[in-house]
Amino acid sequence: MAVARGAGARGERPPDRGAAREQFHQRAVTPDDAVRGKGNIFQRLDDTADLFRGHTGVDLVALAGEERWDRLKRAFAQRHVFAHRGGIVDQRFLDQAPGVTMGIGQRLVIRRHDAEVALDDLEALVCAARDAPRASV
Repeated sequence: MAVARGAGARGERPPDRGAAREQFHQRAVTPDDAVRGKGNIFQRLDDTADLFRGHTGVDLVALAGEERWDRLKRAFAQRHVFAHRGGIVDQRFLDQAPGVTMGIGQRLVIRRHDAEVALDDLEALVCAARDAPRASV
């Protein structure tokens, strides 16, 4: 079941950079073995979803819902452009953010509203993952 926008804003501590890693380590039987050699897997949403599904039985995409998942993928791709490309759009960004109408070499601009939506989406997903029933894998 997908969570509603802002569902995580119930007074809990907002998610931090280690929230997905923390949830994974709490749920997986051998979490260190599962992530060994995979680099910054928790920065790659599809890889993180596969990891959770395979080792914890939690389906992050289903928890988020398709629309939220797509927005999160776009936000993570935007973060990559700012962190590693100085805000300049490259082919990797276009491949990871379908529907974006920008071209290679253009400067990416993020509005405050877009950043707030991304944070709300991430918080809702982290809270939904935290609250998801534990599955036996």
